[in-house]
Order: sequence, then structure tokens, then C-alpha cells
Amino acid sequence: MSEKELLQAIKNRNLKPVYLFFGDEPFFIDQYTGLFEKNFLTEEEKSFNYTVLYGYETDMYQVTGECRRYPLIGSHSLVVVKEAQKIKDWTALEKYLENPLDSTVLVLAYKEGAPDRRKTFFKAIEKKGLAIEFKKLYDNQLPDWIKKYVSGKGYRIDDKTSVWLAEMIGNDLRKLTNTLEQIFLLSGPDQPLTIDFLSLHIGISKDFNVFELIDAIGSRNIAKATLIVNYLGQHSKENPFIMINSMIFRFFQQLLIYHQGLKLKWDNKIMSQKTGLHFYHLKKMPMVTKNFKLEQAMAAIEICAQMDAKSKGINAPAIDDASLLKELIFKILSL
Repeated sequence: MSEKELLQAIKNRNLKPVYLFFGDEPFFIDQYTGLFEKNFLTEEEKSFNYTVLYGYETDMYQVTGECRRYPLIGSHSLVVVKEAQKIKDWTALEKYLENPLDSTVLVLAYKEGAPDRRKTFFKAIEKKGLAIEFKKLYDNQLPDWIKKYVSGKGYRIDDKTSVWLAEMIGNDLRKLTNTLEQIFLLSGPDQPLTIDFLSLHIGISKDFNVFELIDAIGSRNIAKATLIVNYLGQHSKENPFIMINSMIFRFFQQLLIYHQGLKLKWDNKIMSQKTGLHFYHLKKMPMVTKNFKLEQAMAAIEICAQMDAKSKGINAPAIDDASLLKELIFKILSL
């Protein structure tokens, strides 16, 4: 069920007695739970018919007890249980769902994974209500999600900028949306969100970061790579070697998969799914494969593994991050 469909069902009061939102993406769980909290009851009704409980300080007997209460005013009550994964015994819910109260809607926000689908309570929820799982977005899904979110707020962002922002922030959707909401306050709908505009206001260099370094490696641009390495070395506290090395390691892993995809003649859709690369990045990969043949990509992965061990002092003296980074890039670009 989409957000739009659920919102329409809430407004029409065409609802089931219980909703379970679960998975490893808390942003979506909070978003869907918030639809009920903001739209189901009027402000006056909330004062009497709205109950919020937390899994770490309640049990299912108290939850179902609240569910059995009739609304004091209006026609419906809302019971929301946050951190529902903290509740150990769900037996009381199974009993309640045998004959749930028509006037009560129960929303269970279950984070940090999924409940056991084999359990009786989960089957009871599926039978009488709705259970929706929210998974973390893959890296190659983030740019399109950003574009949709920005567009939904009435702003504009192009493919290049959405890819850049996804790389800079990562797949923490809460952090991403908080960043975008701050940007919206500084921008107007007529101001397109560009890399220059975003880098100016969120404090991330658009020229000297690990993603630009990887781009320079892929294009074998030694001059650009040297400039970035020197900058990152001077700011090693914010850019630790272990983090940079792991990201370069992952880049060459994706390159290996891309080489395999070329042999198997994968189309762009399959290539994106297998490599985890957005279509924007796939456009650059033919050039990268010319600069790093299959054997060179495998050698680069071996270099990253060796440098990881060296950074941890395994069979090597302690070396500062800046020196490690210079050595890593020199060895890779010498392949």
C-alpha cells in the first residue's frame, strides 16, 4: 500500500483494526505511523481517544486493554505502539484480534528487523489487518528517491545532483530529509538544487571528497587524484583511511561485477541491480573498464586488502592515515 493510498483510506475511515509497520528502515515506519497520528483524529478527539505506548515500558495486555476502550467523543480511537519490537509476549493480541473493537485502530511500529512470520500473532495480524515491511533502500535506488522527494516538495533537482547528494549523505533517510528540509528553507521553488548550491550550504566540498577521488582513480587522472589525496590527508580526522580504503575496495568489487556483466551481456537494468550502481554511474563504467582490465581490478582489490592490514599494524609499523592514503593511490594508479 502506497503512502497516498493509506492517506486516502485514513481520510475515508476505511481502515482495518490493526496495522503492523516493520523492517530495517525506520524512516518509512515513522512516516506511515505519522499518517495516522496527523490525519486520523481531530485535535479535539486526540485529547480523549489517542493513546501512545512504548514497547520498552508496556506489554500486550495493556495495549489490548486500551484497544478495548470505547471512544469518549467521536467515532474512533487510535492506539499507537512505538518500539513494538521490545514487547516479548504477543499472546494477548492474538486473543484480541479474534474479536477486535470496530471503533479502535491499532498501529504497531516494529523497528530493527522483522517479527517471526511463523508466529500466530503475525498470522492473526495478516488475517485481520495489514502488515507492511519497509526495507533499506539500495544505494542505486537513493538518487531516484531523492528526486521524487524533492519534486514532491515543489523543488527541482537533476540526476547529477541527486547522485552526488546520495553519495555525500548515504542511505540514512532521516539525515537526508533533514538536510533537504534545511536546504528548502534557504531556497525557493524557482531555485534549482545544484551541486554548487548544496555544497555551499551543507559544508561538503564538491571537489575534494572520496567520491571525486574514486572518479579520478577510475579515469586515471593522476593530477586530480593527487590534489584530492593531499586535501584528504590534511583532513584525515573527517576522512579516516579505513573508511576511504573500504569505499575504494567496494568500487573495484563493483568493477569486477561489471566486467562479468559485460561477458554475460547484461542490460543496464540488471547491471544496476547486480553492481548496485545508479544508471548515472553506469555511463562512466565503459571508460573505467578500459583503464582497469579485469586482472588490474583484481590486483587493486588485493592492494586494498593489504593496505587495510597495514593500517591495523599487522606486520607493519604504525603509519599515519595521510601516508597510507598516498601509498594506496600510488600503488593502484601504478597498475
